[in-house]
Amino acid sequence: MSKELSAYLLTPMSDGREVDEAAFRGLLQRVREAGIDSVTVLGSTGSYAYLSMAQRQRVVHLAAEQLPGVPLQVGISAMSLREVLEHARVAVEAGATSVLVAPMGYQPLREDEVIELYRSVAGFCGLPVTVYDNPRTTHFQFTDALYAELASLPGIAGIKIPPVPGAQTEVTARITGIRGAVGDEITLGISGDPHAATGLVGGCQLWHSVLAGTEPVAALKLLQAVNSANQDLIHDLSARLEPVWELYAKAGSSVRAVAAIAHHRRLASQYNLPLPLRPAGSNLRPVVERAVAALDEISAES
Repeated sequence: MSKELSAYLLTPMSDGREVDEAAFRGLLQRVREAGIDSVTVLGSTGSYAYLSMAQRQRVVHLAAEQLPGVPLQVGISAMSLREVLEHARVAVEAGATSVLVAPMGYQPLREDEVIELYRSVAGFCGLPVTVYDNPRTTHFQFTDALYAELASLPGIAGIKIPPVPGAQTEVTARITGIRGAVGDEITLGISGDPHAATGLVGGCQLWHSVLAGTEPVAALKLLQAVNSANQDLIHDLSARLEPVWELYAKAGSSVRAVAAIAHHRRLASQYNLPLPLRPAGSNLRPVVERAVAALDEISAES
């Protein structure tokens, strides 16, 4: 079965305060024209935690209007279950095809609380639910046993796992272990763009890609190499994308990196992240330029 790609979009801001709707429409058109399998809005790349309820609703409706016929996953994470369910209602009414939920909590969440969160969401919205395992942000650690319990809940359709560093044999063994815990019906997705290729080769079915939200053509090239099982091309593209991964590391996060790329390409304003976040600074301009040059070279190839 072919692997698929979900593009995680920035929510570009105007001077860090209001959603830049023109820039957002431009990004939506960019991924649509590239032929992306699906689009995700209001994930971590979409800065959901920094936006008001009204801003998040507007983002969902803009995406649904711009992407008729394209599978649309909406991030509905929030601190309280009341807010999560309200975001789920908006997603359903807008025509989303699935929702993404991370276990957010100011107080550290217990496993029983996380289970109840996903049980409540799945029972409320009726859409396929993707479990978002993002320990760097949520500080919650999933176990394989918890994966298995969540996978058994009606309505849980996928798990977005964190990046799995290491050699291909190690990555494959880790993903095989998760697969054994959750069964064959759950879609396993990999995050962390620098480790996407090994995760997909190792058994993940879906790439949850920050890069694809701004640079969909380059991301699709890597996906196509994986789907053709062309190991030489996978290694070649992975090596040529190193300037992008360098930018990710030096910017401090992938979202700051792609925000800088979006500004460099004039797809969004300079301060296109919600305050107090800032894209990669001017001191990283040479790194941004190297990353964009690598992306342009890859995207231009037939």
